[in-house]
Amino acid sequence: MSLFPAGNRARPLAIVAAIGALVLSGCGVAAESTAATVNGKTITDTQVEQAARVQAIGNVALGEDDEVPLEVRRRALSFLVAAQLLKDEQARLNLDEPDGLADQVASQLQADQAFARLSDGEQNDLVSAAVVLSTPPPGPDDTQAAGLPLQIQQTLTSDPAARRRFRQAHPQMFRELCADVAEAQPDQVDEVRKAMAADPDAAFEKFGALDQCQTAAASNGLVPVSSPQWSTVNAVVSGAIGEVDGPITATVSNPDPSGASGGETVEQTRWVRPQGSRSLTDAGAAEFVSSLDANSLLYLLALQTDDVQIDPRYGDMLTVGPPDGLQIVRVQPNGSGAATPAAPATGDPTA
Repeated sequence: MSLFPAGNRARPLAIVAAIGALVLSGCGVAAESTAATVNGKTITDTQVEQAARVQAIGNVALGEDDEVPLEVRRRALSFLVAAQLLKDEQARLNLDEPDGLADQVASQLQADQAFARLSDGEQNDLVSAAVVLSTPPPGPDDTQAAGLPLQIQQTLTSDPAARRRFRQAHPQMFRELCADVAEAQPDQVDEVRKAMAADPDAAFEKFGALDQCQTAAASNGLVPVSSPQWSTVNAVVSGAIGEVDGPITATVSNPDPSGASGGETVEQTRWVRPQGSRSLTDAGAAEFVSSLDANSLLYLLALQTDDVQIDPRYGDMLTVGPPDGLQIVRVQPNGSGAATPAAPATGDPTA
C-alpha cells in the first residue's frame, strides 16, 4: 500500500519549464525589492518584471507601457528561480551546456521587443537562464542532446561521487518518510475502528501494512492541498511518532464504478501511525534518482525551504510545471516528519 499517490507531472514548455512559481493571494509588487533568494542569491523585482515582459517567459503579450499583472510576475519568478537552481547544480556537478544552444535561444528572444530593449548584461542574464531550462533541438542526424535537467539526472545516477556531493547539499531529498497505514472498505469502518482500539499493531497488519515509506514525501511532498489524499499526507507528516491518527476520511475516485458500491466516487477511510524518517543508502539514492523524470529533480529542489525563499507578496503556494500548473503547499513537518533525526544506514556516505 502506497503512502501517497504518484504526483502529476506537467509537460515542459518549448523554451522554458516554469517551475517554482508562487501562486495564491497577493497585492501589488513594488520595484527594487527582493522577490526571492535561491541558495543565497538575490532575484529582484526588477529582474522579475524584465523577464515577465518577454512573451516567451511571461506567456502574455504586453505593450511597453502596460502594467505587468501579478500572475505574470509569478510566472516570471518561477522561471528565474528554476534557472538559478539549475545553474547552481550545473556548477556543482561541472556540467556543460549543449553546443550552440545559447546562440539559438538568444536569436529567438531577440525577436521580442521587450528583450531587445534590455541592456547587453540584462539580455545575457535572461539568455543564460533560458538556456538551462531549454530542451536542445535535434541535431542534423536527428539525435537529441540532453538538456541540463536530464544531464543532472544521468550524472547523479551514474557517478557515485557526484551523487554523494548532491546528497550532502540536499540531505532532506534523500530521506524516506514512513508510516503504518490501514484502509477500511465502506462496510469495514466499524470493524477497523474497534480493531484499532483493541490492538493497533494487529489492526495495521490485518487491514493495511506496517512501515510503508515514500521518498518524495520526505522532501515536503508533491500532493496539492486540494487533493483527497491531503488529509493522509498531513497526518503522516504532522502527527506524533507512534500515535494512531484516524479515521481519516476523504472522497476519492471509485476504482471500480461497476462494482457493488457503484458510483464515480467512494469514501476512503484510513488510519495512519507515523514512524518518522530515515536516510536512504547510496544504493537507494541511486534507485531514487533513476526512477524520476528529469524535471522531477528540479521540482524537488524548488521545494527545499532552506534553498528557496520567496517574498510573501508573491503568494504562499508553489506552482510546478508550465504556467498555472499543479499547485503545491510546502508542508512544515513537526517532529514526526522529514525533520525527524534518524540514524543513517550502515555505509551511508552522508553519515
